[in-house]
Amino acid sequence: MFDTGVLGAPVNLKMKDNDPLYWLISEAIQQLGLDADPKKLADRIRRLQVGLPAEDEFSVLLTWLGRCRLVHKLDQLQSPKSSRNTWAVPDLLAVFDYLGHDVAVLIEVKTTPFSNNRLSWRPAYRDAMIRYADLLGLPLLVAWRFGNIWTLFDARLLTPSPSRHKIDFTEAIRHTLMAELAGDFSFSLRPGCGMHLRIRKLRETATGFHGRIDEAYWLNADGKRFTKAPGVFPLFLCLDQESIVTEEDDHVIQSFVVPDAQAAEFAHRALAALLRFSTRKDDIHWRRTLESHMPSPVADGGLRHAADDALRCGFLRYGLLIQPATIPDFLLGYKRAARN
Repeated sequence: MFDTGVLGAPVNLKMKDNDPLYWLISEAIQQLGLDADPKKLADRIRRLQVGLPAEDEFSVLLTWLGRCRLVHKLDQLQSPKSSRNTWAVPDLLAVFDYLGHDVAVLIEVKTTPFSNNRLSWRPAYRDAMIRYADLLGLPLLVAWRFGNIWTLFDARLLTPSPSRHKIDFTEAIRHTLMAELAGDFSFSLRPGCGMHLRIRKLRETATGFHGRIDEAYWLNADGKRFTKAPGVFPLFLCLDQESIVTEEDDHVIQSFVVPDAQAAEFAHRALAALLRFSTRKDDIHWRRTLESHMPSPVADGGLRHAADDALRCGFLRYGLLIQPATIPDFLLGYKRAARN
């Protein structure tokens, strides 16, 4: 609840059960002050409601992908006010483990729906942020969530024009550093592999029968049977399966099988799906997830380790590390040193 006291006096803002609305109101008041115009306050809360969850989501996913050693928000309350004409502070500072080196970057987080496949910035906005990055001697990256797919690319890839700097999704995905820097990857399971439940029929009912699961097992694409298939379950949950029921004397076999035309999935999208599965909630509260330091919803070692295990068991069709079309300059030195 809020203890506002006398207008203009220090404000004691307390969250109740980490409610996101309280947090947004608190942040808006801290930015605008208690004497702010109500309309401006409401507008600021709406802007925070769009931007902050995306920053929290990306921070959590970076942590779970395994290469990010540090990520934190940058305070954007600049002083003096005139500094905003020269510099703009990005959303995040992150440090990645890249080929055994700590690489620090600044990240601005943006989102667009699937209906808008182009990211567009005003030149003054983009230039002010790059000046801030140059002042600190750090690269400026853009984390763009297009629908529910994240890309991460150098801000200088935004094509300049007199009125806007732009990039479309196809160009952003060509240059994405999600795999190269953050540890993302794409995976697919082999068609025909799946989970099978052997259910004994116990008693018929008006709509079917009561049953008991006598056996649960996995089959890989070669027909090899596993009672345990390390790493397969979290990958399997994130992909569509075909449900098949077959009769076998006094048993029914309920199968969930990867179909022939199985699409691939990105690890960062899979992690979000696994979090929804583990929490039993469709709407993820990324702020609570971030503040509670919740571990990855995958077994020890993370999703990459799970994919390695699935490959050894014969379930993984492929795992792809998507390299950018060009390695940005700030990574080239580390890349060359690793080859020598």
